[in-house]
Amino acid sequence: MGVLETRIKEKKAKKVIHNKFKAFKVICNYNAHVNGRIWLVWKPTTVDIHPLIIHSQFIHCEVFHHATYTKFHLTMIYASNNARARDDLWHNLRTISTQVHKWILLGDFNVVRDVTERISNTPPNLADILDCNSCLLHCGVADITSTGCEMTWTNKQDIDTIVWSKLDRALTNVEWQLQYPATSAVFLPAGRLKALHKENFNQISQRVHTDRDQLSDCRKAIHEDFSSTDLYEKERELMAPYLALKAAESTILKQKAKLDHISYNDSSSKYFSARIHERQQQQFIGHIKDKDGNERIEDDIAGLIKPIGADEIRASVFSIGSDKSPGPDGFSSAFFKASWDAVGPDYCKAIQAYFKNGRLSKQANATLITLIPKKSVCNTVMDFRPISCCTTFYKTISKILTTRFQNILPHIIGTEQVAFIKGRNIHENIMMSQSLVKCYGRKYLTPRCLVKVDIRKAFDSL
Repeated sequence: MGVLETRIKEKKAKKVIHNKFKAFKVICNYNAHVNGRIWLVWKPTTVDIHPLIIHSQFIHCEVFHHATYTKFHLTMIYASNNARARDDLWHNLRTISTQVHKWILLGDFNVVRDVTERISNTPPNLADILDCNSCLLHCGVADITSTGCEMTWTNKQDIDTIVWSKLDRALTNVEWQLQYPATSAVFLPAGRLKALHKENFNQISQRVHTDRDQLSDCRKAIHEDFSSTDLYEKERELMAPYLALKAAESTILKQKAKLDHISYNDSSSKYFSARIHERQQQQFIGHIKDKDGNERIEDDIAGLIKPIGADEIRASVFSIGSDKSPGPDGFSSAFFKASWDAVGPDYCKAIQAYFKNGRLSKQANATLITLIPKKSVCNTVMDFRPISCCTTFYKTISKILTTRFQNILPHIIGTEQVAFIKGRNIHENIMMSQSLVKCYGRKYLTPRCLVKVDIRKAFDSL
């Protein structure tokens, strides 16, 4: 297995390798690159790996597979994003190609091989494509059959500037293709590891308890009927997933507790949970002093966490304009104001329940996105401004939080921020800007410039 762009400093590498790859052997290229961009990880019971060249952009090695008694050469690549630096990679690959038999190359080449392998408003550099293809053609290697997501890298920008490229590749030479013609590669989508984690380890402690209860019930049934072979078979079926989840739970709890001195055989979940609680207590912020040395946070927190009263809820509802657009349920604040005597008590209980358990129903959290035209004639999406029409229930919660925060924010937000803060006016910055540029036209003024940042899209995009 190749791990690229680890972003782990060399002084921490040994600790990470010991914790994460205890049953594996690892080769890194810290000696060739300060950040150790490539880790080659393998299980010694399956293969033996002998490193031949450790370079800043690749690790080349000979692999012996125990089960088939075969040898082949593997080159794990993480190419530089600098074209001149990649010249050294191409030169080394040409040299290696004359010294190998069965050969496979895997990794991130940081360059596309064809203009169709890049989706962008700007075309790829043709010189880079030529250098890469010239090298791979000389080496006699070709891309193997692949499935999955062809574009393996994106800059994750807006639609106008987004770039998708095929940078990750798996290539083999003719000897490999003749020996292993069915070889193929699968490119997983970004975030697949998170999805796998969610599918397999979500709510793991609860699942461990459920499996333990099922296993306990099965054992009780065995004690009532020792001759039932079906129960013994069921116990074996339940035992394997339970032990796997239990081991995973211990690993996750150990990571959360940040304990490095506990062995992997320690499965004391109660101890780990206690340490997690201890860390949470240590991370609690009880008070913070401002730049003048004044300690206000404790008093402010008392005002934030005090119980939500019916009067406070009523005041929030009645402060919402009656002509405000309703949410998906169709009930505006005018309805609640007019029928407060009838619906008020239940409405208050619902609001208080949210602040108690932190759960908001899908109906209350639903929002209508409405496009408001900016001008009389609208032809493009940019001519509209999106607004969110929330339910009155949602607005009431926001109003309560806003009211409680508005007395605290001026003390913890710098004076440079003048917008959206009570007692401050955005026009102050406009006047200051006018004063700064007032004298820019003078002949003997020292060189200076003014940068205008357009944040229109921050408000006009979803």
